[in-house]
Amino acid sequence: MKTYGIILIFALVFLILLPSIQKTQAACFTAAKGNYTISTTCTVAADTTEGNDSATLDTDTTNTAVITVTGSVTLAAGSSMTTLAAGSLVLSGGGSIALGSTKTQITLGTPVYVADADGDGWASAFTIYTATASGRRRLNLMKSTTTTDCSDAAYSLDNSCYSYGQGYYYGQGYYYGQGYYYGEGYYEGNYHW
Repeated sequence: MKTYGIILIFALVFLILLPSIQKTQAACFTAAKGNYTISTTCTVAADTTEGNDSATLDTDTTNTAVITVTGSVTLAAGSSMTTLAAGSLVLSGGGSIALGSTKTQITLGTPVYVADADGDGWASAFTIYTATASGRRRLNLMKSTTTTDCSDAAYSLDNSCYSYGQGYYYGQGYYYGQGYYYGEGYYEGNYHW
């Protein structure tokens, strides 16, 4: 009898708290290159910017990338602005967008930028900006929208960052540290690539 009483208490507590449990929605996307379709239910997180971009040059001043919404998008209200940025927006097949408050906005034709201080095409992070500044490049020019730069202080075409142990490697010459690297094939000592 005691067990049924405990179960009944837990059931009542659950039923009382159930209305306050909110369904969690997935993020729509952080960054997308080119046209993008949102076909699920998702939320642009409060105080963030999400968007897509179609630039072919850093100097492009417009954005023609299309976001097509066939699902349901919510722009969450926050303490500052929540933004969905795109070249244009298409609602199709019952798609909808809900704005959380006066601190939400949809900006059309707006260029989308990410931080890439060394200009190698690998973003240091995928925080989206709708204004250019020093060290920012157009999103569509990035080599990836999921892999970040291993060192935004050093230009790298293939995003390769190496550890040279406790010394220095000079081109095809010498590695100074705990041994020597001679030209193209012989190494004496202790190093890590």
